[in-house]
Amino acid sequence: VPHDLRSGSKARPGGGPELRCPATYKVEAGAAKARRMYNGLQDRGNYDPATAPLHYFSFYGKTSLEEYDHLVRAHVKSLGYRKGDSVFEAGMAAGAFLDSLSRQFGVSVAGVDVAQNLIRIARTRVAGSFCAASATDLSFVSDEAFDHSLAFAVLLYLSRPEEACAAAKELVRIVKKGGTVFLGQINDPEMAGFKPPEQQGAM
Repeated sequence: VPHDLRSGSKARPGGGPELRCPATYKVEAGAAKARRMYNGLQDRGNYDPATAPLHYFSFYGKTSLEEYDHLVRAHVKSLGYRKGDSVFEAGMAAGAFLDSLSRQFGVSVAGVDVAQNLIRIARTRVAGSFCAASATDLSFVSDEAFDHSLAFAVLLYLSRPEEACAAAKELVRIVKKGGTVFLGQINDPEMAGFKPPEQQGAM
């Protein structure tokens, strides 16, 4: 997929590794469907990209910021995140999870998503380095570049187990020795009303 989001920089750098975004990226069948769904979420939800809570762009439209921050803390509290650590997320949407980590733990953040519209939102609202790219190919990221990596509610969008394994292996490769890799998923009935019809019952 060719695109115009080739720089990983933004107006408010986050202090972590700077990504050199690829000029094109491959999108698998399942990820292509998710990209269309997430790229259109702004219009379907009538969300203002400048002011709507970032987690609304991840189908958490019924969740307060306080509740979302609690969700994030609950998932990473045992991972040893420390102020100044660098965290990479694959499938970051508009950056809600990374933004929460940055605010709560003082980490620097970077990430990728196949939904270009959401990367544009993240670049204007979250301090960090973000690229439009696939989780299965992070070849533009150096080995052992980050202290931690994660993918939250992402692997289910990949069409085949081999693609999920490829994404997981990439997240391991880019993490420093002694770091952590977190692969998460949540079954949240309260999200059901905010899922598009094709995703109903998926979790």
